[in-house]
Amino acid sequence: MEINGSSVIIKNNVKEMGQELASHLEKIANLAIERDGCFKIGLTGGSLVQLLTHALATIKTDWFKWFVFFCDERILSQIDMEPLHKVYENLFSQLNIPIPNENIVKVDTDVSPLESSKDYISKLALHFPPVQFPRFHCILLGIGPDGHICSLFPNDDKVLSESSVWVAPVMNAPKPPPCRVTLTFPVLNNAEFCIISAFGSEKSEIIKQIFGGQDLPAAKVKLAKGTLLWILDKNAAPELLQTNKSVS
Repeated sequence: MEINGSSVIIKNNVKEMGQELASHLEKIANLAIERDGCFKIGLTGGSLVQLLTHALATIKTDWFKWFVFFCDERILSQIDMEPLHKVYENLFSQLNIPIPNENIVKVDTDVSPLESSKDYISKLALHFPPVQFPRFHCILLGIGPDGHICSLFPNDDKVLSESSVWVAPVMNAPKPPPCRVTLTFPVLNNAEFCIISAFGSEKSEIIKQIFGGQDLPAAKVKLAKGTLLWILDKNAAPELLQTNKSVS
């Protein structure tokens, strides 16, 4: 269905969402590999990891041509948490997905946010032309209960309004840890495809606000020359279901 200019697919449960996501990812990845010789994807953490456990194993693709990047990361030098690349390396191993380790472009989590953001920009520049914003083949995003995406949080005006750098440091995130790095909106909105997913009743209020026109970070994802797709479950989107009367 189309809602406020966005394509929205609502499924019954997380397993069906994973199947839907797998179908889209397989097509996007294989077209990119055929055209460009590789597939460059940006990933986040949180609930997306759970969703991908239902999606990745069924995809038929040349995994050796996938390049995995991270849309945000937590600076972990002071806390005992796994970095995202470890989370995904474990998931790929669990699902027997043979993406080469050198194709996983890691964020340095042991330095300051400013140093980490500069380092990741230099790593991205090895894979994308430096004269423009990176153009990912696909970016996968989840949504926080406050409407944040990546580490782009409400009221962080400096980072939300960043218009020139690829990766920005975040110093005072409202959820721990406070220090992070994140891709900026010009990078997100330059993607060829972006798929935003959310499931569970705890996300229903924020989904209602986003599609009701609230000025939230997740509502600022508006691809300049690409395709934006929302994949939700019925528990996250009761208001949308009531209005549009269908589940795909």
